[in-house]
Amino acid sequence: MVEWYRKSYSGDEIYFVSDTYEDWPFEAGSRSDLSAYDDVTDKVITRLIDLGLILDLGNEWEDEEEPSTVFIRSLALIKTEQAVTSDQDKFGQ
Repeated sequence: MVEWYRKSYSGDEIYFVSDTYEDWPFEAGSRSDLSAYDDVTDKVITRLIDLGLILDLGNEWEDEEEPSTVFIRSLALIKTEQAVTSDQDKFGQ
């Protein structure tokens, strides 16, 4: 998923921001600016499902107190790298 996004949006910076640690991977901004960044995870997952590249197997784990916001999704790759690369121009461009 990350590789597909990087190939499709080569100008964007994409990093994992920890919920636990205070590190900040971007050159600009800070953790206090986090709400200003767009989280496109669900949009990208939906696009890859629509393209038939991944399969959503539901949630692998959910937090008992916050199941709608704290969870681990189970996703499976069902196509080759060639198919991922060939979709570069189709996602919102």
